[in-house]
Amino acid sequence: MKIKIIGIIFIIFIAGILIGCPKNDIDKFKTMKIQDIDPGKVNDGDYIGEVPFMERYVYKVEVHVESGRITEINVLENGTGNKWAKNGLKVIDRIVEKQTPNVDAISGATVTSKALMKCVELALEKGKKK
Repeated sequence: MKIKIIGIIFIIFIAGILIGCPKNDIDKFKTMKIQDIDPGKVNDGDYIGEVPFMERYVYKVEVHVESGRITEINVLENGTGNKWAKNGLKVIDRIVEKQTPNVDAISGATVTSKALMKCVELALEKGKKK
């Protein structure tokens, strides 16, 4: 009887892990909306954007705006740092090329792409002209 109870508790524990928060975080990031922000409406300067992920990781960028253009984006923290996170760094070039954080995500690295795009969006929001 004692072994059955321990077994049931173990199964409930594992089920909680499998359907817990991390999957919800991943789904939230995959469907996250990214706003178009015109860098021409942002004051010149450097702006930081940061997005937490799964309670223990952070995505963080520094965006440099000069003469109404995004001239450089430095990734200060790249979430988990795994192979998908590294592949997702390619989205930075798309953002600079298109001059908006709302670009196509990198296939196979959607979560990192969306997180970095949201970081850029938040950074540009901080520098918007009033």
